[in-house]
Amino acid sequence: MKKWVSPVLIAILFVGTVVNGFLYARQATDVAGMEDRITSLTGAIETLSGNVSNLSGSVSNLRTDVAGTKEGITSLETTIETITKPTPSNTWTALASDPALQLLQAPPSGKAQNVFLVVMDGVRYSETFGDPLHRYIPHIWNDLRPIGTINTEFNNNDITVTVPGHTSMLTGVWQKIKNDASERPHNPTIFEYYRKQTGAPASKTWVVTEHMNLVAINYSDTSGWGESYGARLDSPGLHQSTPPPENADMGPLKFGGDVGTFDILKHVMQRDRPSLVMVNLGQTDGMGHAGKWTAYTNAILDADTIVYYLWLKIQSMPYYKDKTTLILTNDHGRFLDGNGTGFQDHGGIDDGNRHLMFLAIGPNIKSGAQVDTPRELIDIGPTIASMMGINMTQAMGKNMTELLR
Repeated sequence: MKKWVSPVLIAILFVGTVVNGFLYARQATDVAGMEDRITSLTGAIETLSGNVSNLSGSVSNLRTDVAGTKEGITSLETTIETITKPTPSNTWTALASDPALQLLQAPPSGKAQNVFLVVMDGVRYSETFGDPLHRYIPHIWNDLRPIGTINTEFNNNDITVTVPGHTSMLTGVWQKIKNDASERPHNPTIFEYYRKQTGAPASKTWVVTEHMNLVAINYSDTSGWGESYGARLDSPGLHQSTPPPENADMGPLKFGGDVGTFDILKHVMQRDRPSLVMVNLGQTDGMGHAGKWTAYTNAILDADTIVYYLWLKIQSMPYYKDKTTLILTNDHGRFLDGNGTGFQDHGGIDDGNRHLMFLAIGPNIKSGAQVDTPRELIDIGPTIASMMGINMTQAMGKNMTELLR
């Protein structure tokens, strides 16, 4: 019996070994398959990780863009809330209830006693009047254009940079000067003509500028003219420590940039009642140079809001209401897409650099009109001079009579 059992046991052990070997082989195959699946899953996870990393970078960039405009938007909201409340009155109630009926009517015919020249620095025509949807200038196009006159053929036909552009407007002569505030205009400015011919004090003429490279444009280096007849000047950049003497009563600025510029302007308007003012809104140019499209277009939207509320401010003050002309333009544009660095820079001769926005609103300006008479920056000074009843003897530009009623 023992001799017979042993072979059976051996056979059973052999079969068990074979089965175990088969199971082991199958298990090994399963493990190998699992390893392949793990490897594949690991690759998928790595790819997903890369996508998440890219998404994180995009979110980070978006947060940077939002942070760059959030302060300006908040500032504008604060500005809008307080803009017409220099003293207790019912003005803000009127604005809130029906601003279009109260303040957005064309001024009645008459002579302009005050002129505000507002320069939206370095904005292309393609982002203003040249945009069929007017996405970035809703107030200018929908609210202000219908009560004024626009010119669709207005150009900078000389140096397409900031300081030469601004000073060419003020003098009526193309200015070949540096763009760094190291030179003054080489011909008398409209401020000097106005003060010399009318005897007005310096407080009646102002330059309020966001761009610090414009701090030398308020009077010329012309013999017999100059500082004695120059305008007062202020900029948010001059408030870094203490306010300049001209605005020592203002205290520290809460905001910089275009909003800070507007805060200075409102203070000056309330205190001095200036008759002749140039305002530079420079963040549009600065954001263009930064090379971020959304920052550039948001700056245009912010400037559009400021210009709109400036007109409401003008029309809410009895001193200015129906006696003030507002002129809005650019000093230069920017390169067309495909030329140079595109919207990021300027200084060229293409249409993107030369073609400018132009709008005028005032008691002697046609309402709801569009003209296409070819005009240029140096025509602004003589046009303002004609409105104010003064003579710019050295100006080369012409009076834009087609604007008038």
